[in-house]
Amino acid sequence: MKKRIFFFFLLFSSFLEARSLSGTKMSYALIDLDNGKLIESEYADRPMILASVSKIFTFYFALKVLGPEDHFRTEVHKKGEIVNGVLKGNLYLKGYGAPYFTANHILSLIHQIKSKGIQKVEGKYYYDSSEQWAYPRISELGLEDQPDNPSIGALNVEFNRFRVWTKLNLASPPLKHLIVKSEEKSKKGQKFKFGLGAEGSEIWLKNSKMRMRSIEDLPSKNSNLFTSSFFHYLAGLHGLSLPDPQNKKVPENSTLLASHKGIPLIRLASLGLEYSNNLIAEMAMLKAVKKLSKGKKTLLESASYMHKWFKEKFPHINWKGSHFNNASGLNLNNKLGSKEMAQLLFSLQSVNFNERSFWSLLSINGHSGGLVRRLKHPSLAFRIYGKTGSLYYVNNLAGYIMGKSGKRYAFALFTSHEKNRALLSKLDPEEGRYLRAGSRRWRRRSMRKMDKKLQSWITKL
Repeated sequence: MKKRIFFFFLLFSSFLEARSLSGTKMSYALIDLDNGKLIESEYADRPMILASVSKIFTFYFALKVLGPEDHFRTEVHKKGEIVNGVLKGNLYLKGYGAPYFTANHILSLIHQIKSKGIQKVEGKYYYDSSEQWAYPRISELGLEDQPDNPSIGALNVEFNRFRVWTKLNLASPPLKHLIVKSEEKSKKGQKFKFGLGAEGSEIWLKNSKMRMRSIEDLPSKNSNLFTSSFFHYLAGLHGLSLPDPQNKKVPENSTLLASHKGIPLIRLASLGLEYSNNLIAEMAMLKAVKKLSKGKKTLLESASYMHKWFKEKFPHINWKGSHFNNASGLNLNNKLGSKEMAQLLFSLQSVNFNERSFWSLLSINGHSGGLVRRLKHPSLAFRIYGKTGSLYYVNNLAGYIMGKSGKRYAFALFTSHEKNRALLSKLDPEEGRYLRAGSRRWRRRSMRKMDKKLQSWITKL
């Protein structure tokens, strides 16, 4: 009983702390782009949780290794002959990890198949998932119903998210393996609880006592099955009859039937940075590491490989205490000091990819991406070019800043409430609800403090 009372006292005190900035640690560094001198800093050598600021590393790495014109492919192969509109054999959907693949792209493949005279597949319909390792979610961090933490694999579609019509308990698209049911729980915890059903079906239990929007987004837990089933569903709507999907590698003696060429990597990087897309970041890193290592690696192996690459390419930076566990920053183990972050940005200030500067891929304050609402007054807008990074009780920004004098600087500004962040990681979804609510208040206060520091740099420098 005493232990339980102490636990709730600790939780309540942490909640109160979240209403202020008590317990918050801030680390920042400002470096002159003309000479590399450290102009201003505080706790700049302390390794801090990077969150989505990690994507600066990821997309620079991917662009350098793969090149700005690189693209992801998705293919359809056949084995067998076409007789009177029927494929007397098997159809194969093969993915290479494309992170930006949509229902429109599926439709394009279907039309290509039908243009070859195929209206029905009499044999089997297979999906080939062999090109990349599959994961049910990018990170174990956070709630299992977060749509920004979906499954990943060789095949991905619509960022591996689907919609739920909450009043009807219907998934959209209405795929066989996506099952939504209601259950009565307390008004706590999370909106949906995931369970694995027969033959890989996904069972999502909706908490009927919680307030929800009429349509909610959920993450698919099997990207390969989700994508191949989505393909199967749209094919049926458009007059291409397919059997249910099964997993099997494309045989070597198959024939390429249709293909989709994704947008160039430089465009993917721009989207991944502006919208902080986790799936794009992870797949870009996995493909780059696969090229360098000549074989597919796990997420953890790939992150470690990328970390080693940066240490070799930028030996002047002190990497002691730094660490990478994935490409997106959706974890607590991607860490680096603010001074080291600013030093890297100093080194990247003149980097170009096909005449597109790396600097220009970042969000602009008062104008775009994660900075669209930050320091938006006309006298301050268009002076910060950066990448945000946030988790519960973590709030970061790193990039470039222009002072009123016209001088330019690289900066990194990291904040976190380490006590509450560590405590939240130990709690289940229901126990952590107060801390999650408190984090929103903490973030607003943290952001005001950060913006005050940024404004002082703009006006004084």
